[in-house]
Amino acid sequence: MNNTVLDEETYSFWKLINKYNITIPMIQRDYVQGKEDKRINEIREKLINNIKLAIQGEKLLDFDFIYGSTKINEDNEEELSLLDGQQRITTLFLLHWYFAKKECKMTDEVKNIMHNFSYQNRVSSREFCKSLVDKEIKIEKNKKISDLIRQKTWYYSEWNNDPTVKNMLNMLDCIHENFYEYEAFDKLIDENNSLITFMFIPLEKFNLTDELYIKMNSRGKKLTNFEIFKSKILEIMKEQNEKELLEEFSEKIESSWADFFFSYKKENEETFDEIFMRYIYYITEMIYATKISTKTQYDNEKDSPFDYSKKDLNLDLKLVEETYKDKNNIKLLISILNIWKNKEELTEDINKAFSSKYSEGKVMLFDSNEKINLFENCIYYENFEWLNRILLFSFLLKKSKNKNDNNYDDIRIIRNISLNIRSFYRSQESYTPNIRYYMLRDLFNIFEKIIDEEDPYLYLLNESFISRGEYIFPEIKKAEIIKRKPELKKVIFECEDTNSTKGNLVNLINLIEKYEDKVIKLIKFFNDKSHYPLILRTMLSFDNYGIYIGKGNRYFYGSSNSIYDVLTYSNNNEIQSKIQIILEKIFEKVQSNIDIDIEKLFINTIKENMKEMEKNSWRYNVVKYAEIWELSYERIFNKNSEIIYTFALNSDDANISSFSKKAINSRHINPYYKPLLAKYNLEKQKECYSTKDDNGKIILNNNIVIKIIESSFQVSSNVKKEEIKKVFIDNKIDEDGNIFIKFNINCDYIEQLEQIINKISTL
Repeated sequence: MNNTVLDEETYSFWKLINKYNITIPMIQRDYVQGKEDKRINEIREKLINNIKLAIQGEKLLDFDFIYGSTKINEDNEEELSLLDGQQRITTLFLLHWYFAKKECKMTDEVKNIMHNFSYQNRVSSREFCKSLVDKEIKIEKNKKISDLIRQKTWYYSEWNNDPTVKNMLNMLDCIHENFYEYEAFDKLIDENNSLITFMFIPLEKFNLTDELYIKMNSRGKKLTNFEIFKSKILEIMKEQNEKELLEEFSEKIESSWADFFFSYKKENEETFDEIFMRYIYYITEMIYATKISTKTQYDNEKDSPFDYSKKDLNLDLKLVEETYKDKNNIKLLISILNIWKNKEELTEDINKAFSSKYSEGKVMLFDSNEKINLFENCIYYENFEWLNRILLFSFLLKKSKNKNDNNYDDIRIIRNISLNIRSFYRSQESYTPNIRYYMLRDLFNIFEKIIDEEDPYLYLLNESFISRGEYIFPEIKKAEIIKRKPELKKVIFECEDTNSTKGNLVNLINLIEKYEDKVIKLIKFFNDKSHYPLILRTMLSFDNYGIYIGKGNRYFYGSSNSIYDVLTYSNNNEIQSKIQIILEKIFEKVQSNIDIDIEKLFINTIKENMKEMEKNSWRYNVVKYAEIWELSYERIFNKNSEIIYTFALNSDDANISSFSKKAINSRHINPYYKPLLAKYNLEKQKECYSTKDDNGKIILNNNIVIKIIESSFQVSSNVKKEEIKKVFIDNKIDEDGNIFIKFNINCDYIEQLEQIINKISTL
């Protein structure tokens, strides 16, 4: 083992206690490294093993760095008040005391030096440390030190109530159990061959500069993000002369906050300080985005400059410094970290505020996995996109302001406004969240007022929204109705807390006001995914609400997994108006037939509306046959496939195609073929689909092929040409032997296809 010669800033405990009177200040927490606790047990076990390796001469022990305030006291002695490192220094005090006592080396000189360590936070702790040094005790191999000490007349029974004393005794028992066989006092005080060292920096000289990193790296020690952040914050508070904040932060980050985050540490995964750091960096991100008023280089960026998605986050000290140069932001950070004392409190608060489905008094989160703990989403970085970041920070602001009124209408409004920030991307055929980082400042100028106001609905009605108004106007409309008809508030909440609406009632709010609580039955029907095809067919039976998505002639009508994009569509006034009219007609139907089962009513409505359509129109055929809309046909390719109801419409209504995926070259087929593929149990269903410009075909089990081409049904076969000719003797035949059967305008396309199949399937 290489010798460690102490330089100006590298210390052993013996060097430090010889130079300074070391005091643990009032603001510091109790000594805990001897505490019986799962997290502390892990720390203590690792610490003892590392000390043992050092004493055995196998590996030097580096205790990182400590810092504190130094001054000259009344006796003209240098006094050190520890701000970071209390736990490690106390353990080293106990270790040195143990070997000095065990080896009978507690001389008067050693006693005088050991008296330079003292606790100020409790009189009992201070007196115990002094008695420990002064009083005689004989250490015996098979007796616990704690028992030996408690049996002494100088030990006061009230000391049992002091957590520091109790934990010191536990640590002494642990030291005794592990080190009785060793002789180590002389090694521990040898400054030419120091076994255990640390870097000590007086706070007066403290600065998180490159020099510190160089010093740490030269010692083979890389600072963690947590250590760097903690040091930077303390440096900032010192520069601000914020003594109370400095004391609170330095104490709690090593005690109550650390204990809280340790309870969330997963077995054999990230360390608790990594999840702690991710949470703090998230809070820093949100404070920076919402509180820094000056323009920055990030104002037009979609992505945040804060990156904490990976285990080893990218810590940017410039951003940290810019965020916390305002002491109010440090106060906000501390107040947020103070919200919960334990896991149970947090879980209770989350469960009071949020739910995975409609629940009166709560705000629904539209998470596909039905997870509602936004805090855990953050610390584990799972499904932590902008919406959840905004909702969590809004919730934290509300809690930090001590608004424990159990009314979460403000969070609901914030959720809805955030969900309104979206774009309909034709390439994805759906609405996609479009929250950008640079928007957060404007948004939270509004959101904080919503949280602060006693009545957020009055705020919406009385405020003039110049910025981000387009996202807020739908909530203003709700606020108008809620203030005018308070009894509709619950109805509105129940209608917007569905996966079919996701807080957006832009096409339904007027109907809710008109039909009031009668809409809930229909909204519940809309929220059942198994009803989606029937709902979309019913809507299409009233009018063509197709949303143009480009790529030639393609129109979107919804999907098997969602009708949200249709029910809340608002990008094109003409299409939106059609959707609103269709929905009103549906509501009128339900209102007029209130006692009829909705599913039955929709089926009857489709039949009625079909009477007004021509049988050879694409809409008639697509509406009539439910099989076109069912997922089962796509499962021949992918069991979890989602049908995107996108139809490529041509001037010839018979020659259309439907796409089950978003890519233009995905497998597709003329939708009129689909009901027949399963009905006739065709063996080559996969081959019927196409990825080319044509719209697929029907391949019968006898290998006869049927296609719709140029207003005709084409029937062809390589081996049964003569048999086919005999069946269709009066129809056109080309030179390749393909038969062409003209459309019958009095029948729909699928009926005609079925008639053809019945004639030739047994050939």
